[in-house]
Amino acid sequence: MGKQGEHTGDSGGRLRGGLTSVAPFGIWTQHVWIFWANTTNTALPDAVPWSSLYLVVSLAMVLGGIALGCCPQTQRDRFARYLGWASAILGCAGSVVIAFATAEGWGAGAVAGMALGGIGFSGLYLWWGNFYQRIGLRRAILYLFGAGIVSALAKTALIVLPALPMAVFCCIIPLLSALFCNRALSMPLETAPTSVLFEPRDVAALWKVVLIFAIFSIANGSMLALQAPHRVFDTLPLFLGERACELALCALVLVYVFALKRSFDFVQLWRIVMFLLATGFLIDILVPASSVQPFFVAVSLNFIVLFVWLTLADIAHHSSIPAPLVFGIGWCCYTLPIFAGSLLALGAPLLGDSYKYATVLLYIVALTSAFCLETRDRSMKLIFHDLSSEPRPAPQDFESIDERCRTVAAQHHLTARELEVMQMLCRGRSKAYIAETLFITENTVKGHARRLYAKLNVHSKKELQQLIDAY
Repeated sequence: MGKQGEHTGDSGGRLRGGLTSVAPFGIWTQHVWIFWANTTNTALPDAVPWSSLYLVVSLAMVLGGIALGCCPQTQRDRFARYLGWASAILGCAGSVVIAFATAEGWGAGAVAGMALGGIGFSGLYLWWGNFYQRIGLRRAILYLFGAGIVSALAKTALIVLPALPMAVFCCIIPLLSALFCNRALSMPLETAPTSVLFEPRDVAALWKVVLIFAIFSIANGSMLALQAPHRVFDTLPLFLGERACELALCALVLVYVFALKRSFDFVQLWRIVMFLLATGFLIDILVPASSVQPFFVAVSLNFIVLFVWLTLADIAHHSSIPAPLVFGIGWCCYTLPIFAGSLLALGAPLLGDSYKYATVLLYIVALTSAFCLETRDRSMKLIFHDLSSEPRPAPQDFESIDERCRTVAAQHHLTARELEVMQMLCRGRSKAYIAETLFITENTVKGHARRLYAKLNVHSKKELQQLIDAY
């Protein structure tokens, strides 16, 4: 009896250990459920677009993020866990309603199931955000792009299942997601101190990042809405090609970071999306009847999802802002524009045809890329900085710099605004960054800099920093 019990315990331990090893990759469940809900919820009334699911997710994520963010920090994890399990139950209920409504052609049920499922998966996204906020960037890349590979395989396997087993599996996906997230959060997480790079006052300087999320998502949502409705089986080779490309690019990122030990920055990642979107636009404009165009739109959407989540994970990991607020509001910057883009596509006939609308979209995306995807932007350089070997000042160094600046400012009778500008210059901030942070023009910053240089008898930022270092 003793040996039998010991054997049983070992089996249970191995099971728990196996579950723990795969749990961090479990966010693939979120991607697969969204795919299933978008492709099988065919009973939706014509007045309710498929992208309404993204509107539900947007509203629920913002409200849930604010609610959790306002919780006392000591209670936030417990409330997030309660919300996660409750959301899993709600997601299962919504999935059952979607499956039944699809089988019976029940329009009202399809809308109700979409709403319940969307709210449920929003809570699960916030719970997963709690996990990704706690891990470093390299582990986030491993788990997120590894989940992308699993997601591509799961979507492929899903379409070969008969309707009933597929529906049953997707109805339990919310519970599977909650189980994986709960187990992932029980793992040993980051123990090293994390430097704070994004304070609440720095949020305004991230407007270019938000604009990139929004414009690229609007463009993708519009192009998806302009596609002719079709079933997956009608374009099976195209679907398999999309999944193969998704899998290959995820694997390439993992090889690039872990095998080749190379780094990337925010701009490099989003140029991949820019290439995919622009290629889809170009094909749509030049070869309207081509069946290849949806390939680029679908693949770009998958990578927008991965890149937005990775960006939010890195910001949350290095921010004093509560993680639910970062993920709740940040994820809305992707989901709400998807919904808005699908609505804007309805106005394409006003331009004469959809190809003129695609041309306008391509122009807007190109302008956004030209003005926002710049490697010199200080805020963008801080994103994914953990992959770089470039040294970065620690928070305590900034405190020492600020204190020395205050000493110099008092001795030379600098104004409060000149002190602020001096502190940021000594931290290495650019004049453009200072202007965005202080809500003033860059010319005004230059004026303050000239005056404080004159009062301190220095002629450049380098001389100013040397002066401060001497105190």
